[in-house]
Amino acid sequence: MAQKKILALVPYASEFMDVYQAIQSASMKSEENTNQSYILSRPDKSSSGYITDRLLEEIKLCDLAIVDTTQANPNVLYMLGIAEALNKPVILINQMDYQVPFDIAQKRFLLYHRNKLHNELVPHLMDAITVGIKNPEEFIFSESKPKKESKKPTVFVSYSHVDAEYLKRFSVHVKPLERKGLVDIWVDTKIKAGDKWQDEIEQALSKSAIAILFISADFLASDFIVDNELPPLLEAAENKGTRILPIIIKPCRFSREPHLSKFQALNSPDNPILLMPEIEREVLWDKLSYEIEVEIENRA
Repeated sequence: MAQKKILALVPYASEFMDVYQAIQSASMKSEENTNQSYILSRPDKSSSGYITDRLLEEIKLCDLAIVDTTQANPNVLYMLGIAEALNKPVILINQMDYQVPFDIAQKRFLLYHRNKLHNELVPHLMDAITVGIKNPEEFIFSESKPKKESKKPTVFVSYSHVDAEYLKRFSVHVKPLERKGLVDIWVDTKIKAGDKWQDEIEQALSKSAIAILFISADFLASDFIVDNELPPLLEAAENKGTRILPIIIKPCRFSREPHLSKFQALNSPDNPILLMPEIEREVLWDKLSYEIEVEIENRA
């Protein structure tokens, strides 16, 4: 049986040696369980040739890549981009104490605690390696890969790009719901280069069970939101029972907008997130996540 090549793409700093050793341990355990021979390599361990040439060659030859995006290391993210461009199966891991890089936060991750590598990361990674080698298509993030129609409820997030920083914290709080497979969170960052963006948005709007509105003056001033996103959402709320959940980001005229203020906002317009201390913000994001979870359960 031909050996399978696994490529470990982790930050080169010595402080990540324990993570690399955990990856080694997971690959060895998977090898024992499947009777499949693996070769585990790291691009920085080779000493010949230019580093970029070595990287490209290693990624081309690998059967599976394990990528640690902790600290959003630019070299690692560069290699991840190459691996995805080459349609290589990729297992993404990230340390629990560090936020997943925003641009790829919607992908599937194995999150780990640094002090629980061998009790927590290794067994989960071992299972992922076994699946990734047997069924590599499960870990290929390719635009050419056929998209499966999701049966999970979709949460559509409507926001002004001026308020994108608030989306990051929201994404962290709803990540456990996504990981459990309870819901699809749809934001326009999911639109990839080459996609017909208006078609993508219309499709997401049409199947949304819940809509989160990040309300601010910029939101209300956006012609695109007011003309393209709000009308189908308001119609869906009227005819299909789509749940509309406004959250007040910044002081604005929300309470003076009859078509919006009829929906109960998660927080008072007098107490927008911008004016809250951090602990109150976290409580509100958790409340929003809980409201989504309850709504999903009620629709099951």
